[in-house]
Amino acid sequence: MSKFRDDIQKIMNAPVNVINRNVMELMSTENYITYTNTIFPVDRAIYIYEFNHRVLTGLFQTNRSEFYLDDSAFAKRNEILSNGMVYIHNYISSQFSLLDILKKHAEPLPWKNDLLAEWKKLHKMNLTKFFSDMRNNILHQTNFGPSLRFDSKWGHTKIVYPVAELLKSDRWNNSKGYISTLGDYVLLEDLVEEYHGYMMDFLHRYQAILYDRNAVAFKQVLTSLLDFAHQYKAIGQQGFLPASEEYIVAKLNFYPNS
Repeated sequence: MSKFRDDIQKIMNAPVNVINRNVMELMSTENYITYTNTIFPVDRAIYIYEFNHRVLTGLFQTNRSEFYLDDSAFAKRNEILSNGMVYIHNYISSQFSLLDILKKHAEPLPWKNDLLAEWKKLHKMNLTKFFSDMRNNILHQTNFGPSLRFDSKWGHTKIVYPVAELLKSDRWNNSKGYISTLGDYVLLEDLVEEYHGYMMDFLHRYQAILYDRNAVAFKQVLTSLLDFAHQYKAIGQQGFLPASEEYIVAKLNFYPNS
């Protein structure tokens, strides 16, 4: 019986288990709970948005690499356009889901005025209004879909919407003026990348406010988690961390001197 207790004690005192217990102890602290309640909902919403952006841009890349010159050209074009309708819908839905979640996320926080000021800058942009109208058209128009067009100045086909056709609809009330500035075609690939840049800038500013207002608590949580990651590496064992080292380092970038 004594040997059994000794064996159990050795297991409990093994370096990896000591670190595991320290991680669990950190996760029970007020600082960690504040971090997870404040940051994890934002992380989840950003992940969904970025996932759908990657899927859509992957379709754009596939479209660039396919020249549709073989016998299956018709089927390939149909596949691109069919997938395009789904991926465009999912991407736009994730855009507005993210915006809705962050607005609700900001409301109860003491710094909501600063957070919502950033939110409003993005929300009032012409591109945001355009994508909002586009979402309504995808959901409610019976004959609304993209087409493929080649232009020598692009060097490849692009997924487009003819501007003249869009302007025939009465569902572009918030963005008709903007659409009229786009020329003959709405080049979806270009607009998605332009908007993605604005979105990522907004998300950085939004998160920077959260990390700045909680600097002492959040920095303590992140530096502790990074230290635990280093301890696991030092003993050459995989332990338990609630976030990857890559995630921790990325979030510590909000504290340049860490």
